[in-house]
Amino acid sequence: MQNETRNKKQLLAAIKVLLKGPTPKARLLANYLGAQGHPLRKQDEQSSLEFWGHPVPRVRIVAKDLELSWSEARLLWSASQIFEVRSIALYSLVHLFREEPSKNRLQDLLKISGQIDNWVHSDTLSDIFADYLENNPGFLSVLKKWNRSSNPWLRRLSIVSIYYYARFRKKKVKASLALKMIENLIEDSHFFVQRGVGWSLREVDRVSPQQQRSFVKKNLMKISSVAWFATSELYSEKQRRSLVLLRKKNRKGDI
Repeated sequence: MQNETRNKKQLLAAIKVLLKGPTPKARLLANYLGAQGHPLRKQDEQSSLEFWGHPVPRVRIVAKDLELSWSEARLLWSASQIFEVRSIALYSLVHLFREEPSKNRLQDLLKISGQIDNWVHSDTLSDIFADYLENNPGFLSVLKKWNRSSNPWLRRLSIVSIYYYARFRKKKVKASLALKMIENLIEDSHFFVQRGVGWSLREVDRVSPQQQRSFVKKNLMKISSVAWFATSELYSEKQRRSLVLLRKKNRKGDI
């Protein structure tokens, strides 16, 4: 661990030495995450960050090697508009929060939540928030507030953070409550919120298959094509095929 806090210039210089700037895969990664200029994403679905194209495992190793303090990681997040630099900052903040959670650190993470614009950073936060919620059920009030937010990334966080991956949860939020929050967003127009709807319905299926299947049948025509694959991921092929046929028939007006 560094004895002295490094300044912005020192931190950015260290990262440039370790990552060596953009790679030939920068454009590919930018398209994958929905960067500016993506032909299939609406304006509010596009990330404004610059992408260097480094794989996540490499970025995580750099974050570990830098051994950032909380103040350094917070400074780095605010100092750069480069995806990998912000990822290093966020991975460091999440790691430090796991080691020593506090109200002040939580407030920093909540502030950052309103500044993200891509699903990688969103899911990084959902991971730590789901862990925190498990031992701090009062945090659900924050997710409920975000569930009605005008910020689509907060809406996504509001449902993905309930379980993230349900198999990791020893204490699980009731499926009925999760489904109510998902239902609020089931017809949301934002692509990445819809991805979150599908993800969250899949995880509800791990918690309470009976409640999830009932919900899906009730809302069969409201579930978007973007959310459908993950929603039905745990279904048998026969179950999925039957529901897909129903969706197609209803869209054609046959029934």
